[in-house]
Amino acid sequence: MMPSTTKADEWIAHDLKTLPESFEPIWTGAKRFEITQVQVSVGERIALSEWDPKAGYTGRVVYVRVTHVDAGAIQSGVIVFGFRFDGKPSRERRKTE
Repeated sequence: MMPSTTKADEWIAHDLKTLPESFEPIWTGAKRFEITQVQVSVGERIALSEWDPKAGYTGRVVYVRVTHVDAGAIQSGVIVFGFRFDGKPSRERRKTE
């Protein structure tokens, strides 16, 4: 996958859809990890975009920097990664699918 850029032209390694029930604690700062099947690496900048299965993207995005990766800890193919916030949360509109 080719990385995308933000308004500041900083590379985003991945833009991950995040369900509202998982996104809300990230948005408030209470949650500092996420679970994915996408291969991520320490140091990568990732956009976590709130995505509702019924409505699509909500427009809320949090940019994070991966600080820890634990691949296969839960089961094969599942990756848990820790992160720190990297930039201010955004309410930019994303295209809905």
